[in-house]
Amino acid sequence: GRSSGGPPRSPPQTRNRKSKRKMKTATVLVVALLVALCAADVIKIPLRRFTPEQKEQLRAAQAALPTEKLTNTQNSEYYGVITIGTPPQVFTTIMDTGSSNLWSPPPPVT
Repeated sequence: GRSSGGPPRSPPQTRNRKSKRKMKTATVLVVALLVALCAADVIKIPLRRFTPEQKEQLRAAQAALPTEKLTNTQNSEYYGVITIGTPPQVFTTIMDTGSSNLWSPPPPVT
């Protein structure tokens, strides 16, 4: 008999079939990955440096942009004060830095 009280083991034939099936699946996945990599086109984008004039134009354009002061809360979220609408309504809003979404609370109900 068996000396351990663990679950019964599969017969060797069943284990071998499962092992062969896993190996076949892994081989198919590797071949599919290699085919995909070989079929992918390489896109080359040439890099070039800004001229000093272009750097100055960029600095001037950035200086003209409006800025908003953001407050860091325990390295977990950033919030700032914004205005929305006409006439402007002021909101303290959490900025979602992981997307382009802006979530603002509804105005208070009076």
